[in-house]
Amino acid sequence: MKRAIALLFVLAALAAGQKFDVASMRVSGPDSPHGSDGGPGHRDATRFSCGSCSLYLLVMKAWNAKPWQISNGVPLDKNLYDVIANVPAGATKEQFRIMLQHLLEERLGLRYHMESRMITGYDLVVAKSGFRLKDGEANKTPDDGDPDFQFRPNVSTFAARNSISGGYLLTHLVAQREPIAEILNLLVDLNTPVADHTGLTGKYSFTLEFTKDQPGVTPDSPPPAPSVFTAIQKELGLQLVAKKLPVDLVVVESFNKTPSEN
Repeated sequence: MKRAIALLFVLAALAAGQKFDVASMRVSGPDSPHGSDGGPGHRDATRFSCGSCSLYLLVMKAWNAKPWQISNGVPLDKNLYDVIANVPAGATKEQFRIMLQHLLEERLGLRYHMESRMITGYDLVVAKSGFRLKDGEANKTPDDGDPDFQFRPNVSTFAARNSISGGYLLTHLVAQREPIAEILNLLVDLNTPVADHTGLTGKYSFTLEFTKDQPGVTPDSPPPAPSVFTAIQKELGLQLVAKKLPVDLVVVESFNKTPSEN
């Protein structure tokens, strides 16, 4: 893990000169747009925009971090910013992230360090009952008439729809030809790290429906679907086992609430 942290610093040092061609950053106002778009991997790879974005979200983007990989002593979601940046043509995702790191350091005076900690997470393993999916099997789901889940044949993809039912958050998920690594991403709502120890290397199609409690809400009826723990064991033959896992964290020390001049 120390090697991984050291590598992050080496990459940052090698790319110290990588910056956006042009970039603006200002405090969001009542008329600011919402959401982010553009950058490497998007349709407009040379123009990145992020409207009404919290520093929490910008740090996630800049370090490709999950929510549980960010540690902070000061709130990162109270101040919102509008960011527009011209990205050099041909920049990679890694180069883009370093450019965004530099922008946060220069405009907000962001101070941080990288740290490795052991935190409670889950191992994803094959349940004793056995794995229930077959590699490459055609996507057989009850969603043929649902426009939210119409996929092109043989394309790796997934979609999820959330709704409120009986005071619970109900998630309906359909995946087509997805590797286990992507299934882990589907479980990010656990808000804790999940490590793949299934040994499975294929691509799988499945439908999954599960519920989770809403903070501060008292349900008025039985849950309409099982928890994610029960659902993946019953439908997929997988099991989540609680375990302490090593995690690389971005520890935010301080920042200025108002960006410096563009």
